[in-house]
Amino acid sequence: MKRAVIEVTGMSVKKQMRFVILEHEPGVLFARTAVIHYDWMFEVKDSLRTFATDPIDLLAQEIQSNLPATELAKHRLDYLHLRGDIGRERGCVTEIARGTYQVNKSNQDCFDVLLSFQQPCFKNPIHCNFSRRTSDSKNSSWILEIMID
Repeated sequence: MKRAVIEVTGMSVKKQMRFVILEHEPGVLFARTAVIHYDWMFEVKDSLRTFATDPIDLLAQEIQSNLPATELAKHRLDYLHLRGDIGRERGCVTEIARGTYQVNKSNQDCFDVLLSFQQPCFKNPIHCNFSRRTSDSKNSSWILEIMID
């Protein structure tokens, strides 16, 4: 079931898209890595734009910035709600955080978003900027910069 929150501000209408951050513990048949990592998944139309990073403590006073990230293939929307075993020996996922986001900028070299968390609760939105390390559009190597006000 697709669901969107529509916010009406004056004459403009902004659609708030959903995101989830999942801790992925890879299973024995997961080919990309055997290391526990975070999958940052952002609803974009009928799929999830997904990046993988090392795990970080989102509740820490100082969040690591300039975190290496890898853009992954689009994932299906089911991952917004999928928890536990993901099947076919690919491991299991645990929710770290979820909420809605607004896009500041999105293109092949930049995905700049403002996250509003439902879990864990943050007083203010967090600004996340995924930027490609090189101008090679086939390169999936990115940097995640996190800014907290």
